Amino acid sequence: MEEFKKKAPSIYQLSLRAFTPEGTLQAAAGLLPHLAELGTKYVELLPVVQADEGEDRKSWSKRQIASETDNPKNNYRIKDYFAIDEEYGTDEDLKDFVTIAHSLQMGVMLDLVYFHCGPNAVFLKDHPDFVKQNSDGSFLTGEWNFPILNFDNPELREYLWSNMLYFVEKFDIDGYRCDVGDRVPLDFWREGVERIKRIKPDFFMLNEGGDPEYLSVFDANYWLHIPSSETPAGVEYVIEGKNSADKFCEYWEKCRRVLSTQGRMSFMIENHDIASDTGAERREKKFGTAGMEAFLALGFTLDGIPFVFNGCEVADDLEHNMFANRFHGRETGINWANLLREKGKRRLKLMQTLYMLRNKYAAISSKELIWAEHTAEKNVVAFYRSDERDSFFVMVNLTDQQVTFEVKNIPHNLHLIKDIVVSNTVYSFEKSEMKVSMLEFGYFIGQYL
Repeated sequence: MEEFKKKAPSIYQLSLRAFTPEGTLQAAAGLLPHLAELGTKYVELLPVVQADEGEDRKSWSKRQIASETDNPKNNYRIKDYFAIDEEYGTDEDLKDFVTIAHSLQMGVMLDLVYFHCGPNAVFLKDHPDFVKQNSDGSFLTGEWNFPILNFDNPELREYLWSNMLYFVEKFDIDGYRCDVGDRVPLDFWREGVERIKRIKPDFFMLNEGGDPEYLSVFDANYWLHIPSSETPAGVEYVIEGKNSADKFCEYWEKCRRVLSTQGRMSFMIENHDIASDTGAERREKKFGTAGMEAFLALGFTLDGIPFVFNGCEVADDLEHNMFANRFHGRETGINWANLLREKGKRRLKLMQTLYMLRNKYAAISSKELIWAEHTAEKNVVAFYRSDERDSFFVMVNLTDQQVTFEVKNIPHNLHLIKDIVVSNTVYSFEKSEMKVSMLEFGYFIGQYL
């Protein structure tokens, strides 16, 4: 499976509860050819192990209660780390899912939740010291009201290391997304990853965290904490008009300098947390179709790892809730009917092209990134991507304003360029300058001939 990492990885996060009406591994496996045709390299499943079914709401998270789904099963409140939850299927269903994904040249990642567990976790009867305790012997809980695992206990560490190996050896899993990974000791992860890579050297580890030190073990972080830096100027803030494009470029360049190598940070288009927390105001609605397309064009051509939430490829904008399933709460499935509508067809075609660029051209996944000098710094992000064989030029207007500008000091052969993806953009050349006009959220990806 090493080709997944040699080509800059892309991650498609799949929530079984939303992906199909059935909400099962078996049903989702039937749609894996769709994801293969899309072009993603990793399918990352939200937790599929057995969730705690305890109905005492004192041990529910605030988000779980606020969802009003009345679903006791929060799939981030684990009861049994070694059992597949019957809501999703069986061991054989997960094996089949992985086998089909591999046959389609995709890897499968699982979600590890090791910071906390459920109050009815199967090991607590015999090993109450697997979690931290208060002075009165009660379980110490964190901000989500779940018992916090005790990594000072060497037996707990061995238990979880065996769990990490279990899914690799039995199910041939290709990677893990590690929930709030920074909250788990780095030396624990180091030993666990070393054990896994003895049997699967190309295993992929994604940390839901921002500590750069963790990249000594993980292949990528969700984001990056930079000491003494300003608040990160995420793309979403630029699209919302709360910041400017040049601030985003400054932050991204700081990240590149700290990381020193490409592909060590994800570019988060949307995930289950964002989708659930925004509810009816999903990014698709908040940014609009054009804003999301600009977001995608940038995310797939920068030197990070594109991370998309299921349904993005059909411009899904339905309300999503991670606690809703076929048994509890509102129906919050993906609006697959968009595939019959113009905006869904357009989005699918765009994302297939963006995935193709990442999978086919090393220039898009190389370390090399040169910011272009231009006269629309507050609105537009522009840069060159290249390697010894191919070169690309990218411009993205991250605002809802029309902008006309000049690209300065362009390479002498930039006029010999093939348009790959263009939206709401026209351009011309004048000596060593490129004259560009972009409508709101316009974008341009071109390849040197």
